[in-house]
Parts: sequence; structure tokens; C-alpha cells
Amino acid sequence: MQGAVETSEAGGSEPERIGTPLWRGPVPWLIACGALLVAAIMIGTIVMANGFRQRAIGNSERELENTVVLLSRHFAQQFEDAETAVSQAIRRMQPEPISSPEAFRIRMAMPDIRDMLRSQVNGLSYMGELTIIDANGDFANWSSNDPLPAINVTDRSYFKDLKSASRPDSVVIVPVISRVTGGWVTIVAHRLSGANGEFLGVLTRRVDPKTYETFLEAMALGNGESITLLHSSGAVLARYPHIESMMGAKAGNSEMLNGLTDGAVRTTQITDRADGNRWRGSSRTAARRSVRYDIFPACPAATHS
Repeated sequence: MQGAVETSEAGGSEPERIGTPLWRGPVPWLIACGALLVAAIMIGTIVMANGFRQRAIGNSERELENTVVLLSRHFAQQFEDAETAVSQAIRRMQPEPISSPEAFRIRMAMPDIRDMLRSQVNGLSYMGELTIIDANGDFANWSSNDPLPAINVTDRSYFKDLKSASRPDSVVIVPVISRVTGGWVTIVAHRLSGANGEFLGVLTRRVDPKTYETFLEAMALGNGESITLLHSSGAVLARYPHIESMMGAKAGNSEMLNGLTDGAVRTTQITDRADGNRWRGSSRTAARRSVRYDIFPACPAATHS
């Protein structure tokens, strides 16, 4: 009888073990909770990392924009100071009483005119060289200590534009390959007119990229980052780090200039021609537009996003 009872009890327990649910007992629940915890940690880490990335991008954009504002104000002040010096030089040249282009050429070739030009650029490292060009496009005098070269610029666009300009005090700013240095420079050209508005010649200010890049180097943001000074047409006037092949070339960053208004800072994604990478860039006009100055550079800064 006892054996029968034991057999019956053993036989009755087998169906109960076969039908036991999978989640019965603490171990499966511990595994499930652990998996959920790991998933939660991973999701939280991704969210936090994305938040840190967005804050880093935001901080980088603010740094870019602050740098661009500082640069634009600096170069705007430089342009203003330089133009004040050029205006003083033009007043001292007294072109208005001169009756003809030939008389202008003879007067401007005098030694006292060269001394006057030198005095205007002395102590101003950002001024560059001042050159007087007569109505025939020939160099008449300049501020350099070197002998005056026999150079003609009648084929230059700035000379043609100023010669045909309606305003007697018109100004053109344009990047060109200098026939003096052989490298890219920025030319700031002023029309010189007689009393009756007759075209007498041009006074140019030649600024080498190094003049700008010395200051850009001091403002460099860090490794792998660059600061570029662009003409309003998109042509590169200066860049740090310097890349000679980019000087004067269109930077391909027209998206940074499109819709850029005076005093506004524009931040967007750009493609750098130097390495082909997509960068985060900011830009701001370096000077206010006016009736006299219808072309001014913009000053963008760029960094990897």
C-alpha cells in the first residue's frame, strides 16, 4: 500500500513540472530586468550624448559668431582709417584746379608728391602702397622707395569702371594679380577728377593678403579651423591658414553671402574648397554699404561641425 501511494505521488508530480510557466521563479525576472536596465542606460547615454553634441555645436556657433563680429568691426575700422588717409592724400594732391590729364601727369610725377604719399602710409601697416595712375593707365608716382615701374593698367576692370563712372569720387574694391608683386592683392581704387568732372586718373591702395592674415592668425580658433576674408563677389582676399591657390578664387561659399545684410551674422553649413569637407561657418559684412562704397568684403569664419 505504501508503495502504491509513493508511485501515485511520483506520477502526480510529473505533469506539474511539465506545465510550469517559463517566467515562474526569480531568475528569468532578474534577466529581464537587467536587459531593460541595460537598454534604458543605452538610450539615456544616446540622449545625453546628443544633448552634449548639440550644446557643443551651439557653443561653437556662438564662438564663431563672436569672432566674426570682432573681425568685421576690426576690418571696418581699418577700412575707415585707411580711407581717411587716402582722402587726405587726395586733398593734398589738389587735382581739382588741374586743367588737363597731361598737366595732371606732369604734376603727379613731382618728387614732393611721392614724399606726400609716403607720409600718408608711414606708421599704418595696413595701408599698403599708394599709387597714382594717369588717364592713360600709366603709373605716374607711388609711395614705395623702389623705382617707379613702367606699368599700364588700362585693361584692368577697376580702371575701366572708374574712367566711365558718373560720380567724380567713385571707389572700386577688387582682388587682382598684382603686376608689381606677381601675387594676389586687394586694390582699393579712387577716381580722380578735375574741376569739371573730367577723368584725370586713379589713386590705388594695394593691400597684400599678409596684411590681413597677420591679424587673422592672432584670431585663429584652433586646430583644423580657418578664418577667411571674402570679397562680396565670393573671391578670397585672405585666409588663415594661407593657401596660395585659393587667393582670388571664388570660395564656393556663396551660401554664406546670400541674404547677408549689413550688421547681420549668418551661420550655415558650407563646403570648403581646401579639403572638400562640410564645415560650420559664420559670416558678417566688414563694412556698411553706402552710395560711395557699393562693394565691400565680408568676413567669414569656419570650423568643423
